[in-house]
Amino acid sequence: MEVMGLKVAVAGGTGVLGELIVAELVARGDEVRVLSRSPGAAALPSGASHRRVDLATGESLAEGIDGVDVVVDASNSRKEAEEVLVEGTRRLLRAEAAAGVGHHVGVSIVGCDRVPASYYGAKVAQERVKAQRDKAFASNPQLVVELPGAPDPATKAEAYRRYLASRGIAGSYLVTVEITEATEEVVPME
Repeated sequence: MEVMGLKVAVAGGTGVLGELIVAELVARGDEVRVLSRSPGAAALPSGASHRRVDLATGESLAEGIDGVDVVVDASNSRKEAEEVLVEGTRRLLRAEAAAGVGHHVGVSIVGCDRVPASYYGAKVAQERVKAQRDKAFASNPQLVVELPGAPDPATKAEAYRRYLASRGIAGSYLVTVEITEATEEVVPME
């Protein structure tokens, strides 16, 4: 059963892959908020809105993701790879936790860990940031402090984990995709 009508923010939604993701989400009935530094050359599809957000600085990030159910991170920058992909991902994940965003979908590149170039190194570092966050929240829920209405993690650990999970803080999802050169089709990898 497919879930329709989610509020989804797409970081990097005006980029090559981001535009494809935005179009697919709008087509399936989701309310889409495109997050990028500039609105992009192409007009957004009906059903999508744009918010100016800068992952490199964190400018307008909290406002950009406020009220969404899911964040898809399709951000990219070859010139500022470390600042956008690594530090920007850290900023994005912190903002998601503070806003109570339910799910995070990260996009990466198949085999980027095998390419000896600084850009691909930044992509690998971005994946590590997401993996460290997942591991930290799954095994150490006490890292999230002062959540209104949360059970005490010291005395009610299981209830606290359920509380975090109900607000999407307990984990995120890393989805690896491959864009084939022949068709530019997005193909999920297992």
